[in-house]
Amino acid sequence: MRWHDSTTAPTPDSGEALVWLIRDAETLPTWVCDIGCLSEYEQTRAANIRHPLAHAQFLRGRIVLRSALAHWLKRAPAEIAIRLTTDGKPVIEDIGVHFNMSHTAGFALFGIGPRPLGVDVETADPKRDCDGLMRRYFLPAEQDLYFRLPPTRRPEAFLRGWTCKEALLKAIGSGVRDLQNCRVNLNPDEPPAVFESPGTGSWILEAGVVEPGIAWAVAKAA
Repeated sequence: MRWHDSTTAPTPDSGEALVWLIRDAETLPTWVCDIGCLSEYEQTRAANIRHPLAHAQFLRGRIVLRSALAHWLKRAPAEIAIRLTTDGKPVIEDIGVHFNMSHTAGFALFGIGPRPLGVDVETADPKRDCDGLMRRYFLPAEQDLYFRLPPTRRPEAFLRGWTCKEALLKAIGSGVRDLQNCRVNLNPDEPPAVFESPGTGSWILEAGVVEPGIAWAVAKAA
């Protein structure tokens, strides 16, 4: 995986997965198309999103995603047929290109590459019941590690674990229904790792922080 400079369009020349962040407050790069590149379904879906922030995030995300795929595949953005799997993952039929995206307050994270991958970016929330969510969605071994940490470190560990699980399950394509069928290293002082996952694939995790309180994770096929 390589972090990509978002001012230039992503291309498959390097043969590796590319990941980049775009801030909501930023003007979109010049390689990104306008709203006219979206499909009728995407524009209808956007029109049905009533919350202004969610509406803007959906539009920007889909426009950037279509533009990235267009440059990667050397096609017109409007010609790319994006569909959703039964688990809600956006895919296209082209063999050899995989992509994913994630939003949080103020940021969007994108990934594209020749092998399956998933990305997630999340913002810490002081009102979030991390202890309760840990008990509900994480495995006993993960809970044991989490509750042995000092209380001041637990929100950071929760955010690491949640983003890693989300990225992993998005890469696999199974969604949050498998949160308790995967186990990751959520210790923020150690490298991220996958210990258990649904299916037979092998996965590599990378994770970090955009800035304090905003964590990211990328999962890719080994």
